[in-house]
Amino acid sequence: DREAFLMAERSKSRSLVELLAESKADVRRGLTEEQKSKEFLMLRKISGLQSEIVSDKLDAATKVQMAESLSTAEEKFSRLQAEFRRENPAYANLKYPQPISLSNVQQQGLSDGELLLEFSLGTKQSFLWMISKQSVRLLPLPSSTIINEQAKKFVHEIQRRPTTQTYDLLMRRVRKYGMQLSETLFGKAINEIAAAKKLTIVPDGVLFYVPFEALTLPKSLGNEYLVERVPVSYAQSATVLDQLQERTDSLRQHDADRFALLAFGDPVFASANLAKSNATRSLPDFYNIERLISTREEVKQVASYFPASKVRVYLGDTATEAHIKKENLRAYQYLHFATHGFLDERVPSRSGLLFSTGGDTTEDGLLQMNEILNLDMNPDLVVLSACETGLGKLLKGEGMIGLTRAFHYAGARLLVVSLWKVADVSTAELMKSFYATLA
Repeated sequence: DREAFLMAERSKSRSLVELLAESKADVRRGLTEEQKSKEFLMLRKISGLQSEIVSDKLDAATKVQMAESLSTAEEKFSRLQAEFRRENPAYANLKYPQPISLSNVQQQGLSDGELLLEFSLGTKQSFLWMISKQSVRLLPLPSSTIINEQAKKFVHEIQRRPTTQTYDLLMRRVRKYGMQLSETLFGKAINEIAAAKKLTIVPDGVLFYVPFEALTLPKSLGNEYLVERVPVSYAQSATVLDQLQERTDSLRQHDADRFALLAFGDPVFASANLAKSNATRSLPDFYNIERLISTREEVKQVASYFPASKVRVYLGDTATEAHIKKENLRAYQYLHFATHGFLDERVPSRSGLLFSTGGDTTEDGLLQMNEILNLDMNPDLVVLSACETGLGKLLKGEGMIGLTRAFHYAGARLLVVSLWKVADVSTAELMKSFYATLA
């Protein structure tokens, strides 16, 4: 079991483990001003091309030509990054961590009553490691084909937006498929899992798309949702979790010196339409953007839970990309972004969050993944109150590559993200309740 666990860990999120090691060593401090300037100009060009491509004023031929220019610019940026690595001595001296062992997970990574559930999906058979401070169990599961089919049914139903007429039917289907999937993934261990004080899930494959919180428990456990019994969090791998937990002590040592909250909301877009009551926080079209009025009230309410002297809020025209980059992000305990999210599953580096430009010609208002990687932060928690911020490109052996990875590299230990398109009004209500409990 222990050797099999090490093998599984070696195959999970190795590039993220290496990124976190580089972040810890702060290798970017070795970049010269000239290198930083080259990087900034190239990122600005990439971001500008992406913004222009989606314009409804361009003909098809021009869009194809600009798409080719964007791909070329992205390839040049990758080569530039490789060049920086070769020239920076900090990379040569860097020692990357080895996969964490089962015994170290138990001794260092888990609190009393906590369970780590690590999945490994296989074509013939899948497995679940159920790890507590006192014990380790390896449970056999069905093939990935069976799990994929059940997971996709559940995710499809839970992502659908109900109407008044379809709500009851949809919820019955969500519960039906949620119970089926929980029985497949947890089996006879369901009682022990539901009795845990905390669950940390390490997904694999299609399970990265599954909100485990919404899985339905059997009748013997009251048909409750899993989250009603036990709090749930996620990690890309046990090794990644160990790397992120190393940040905890340093964070707590400086809590008294930090501000409580930095929040951005209700960004203003030059082409924004009037907000609708059923608006979502996704970004289907840069040139057909709905303003998210509920994010203003959301941010104000969230800020009210903390002392005014410990809070900084940017709303409307001031909620700019430039302000994010100028702020000392290491000075805040919580970072909150309430805005549109943009997801590109094919090229994750193009994904990002949208902000006001505020008349600043140096920024385009789209904070993309490569720009997030260059931020320097040290928060307890980052909340991405936007659509699909937990998604990205799913790669075998790497898991989900998207915004969460970039924020972890920048210094975040914990993130709150979404797996689907979220409604503006209901998300604001959810966030108010979340912070009322947190504060």
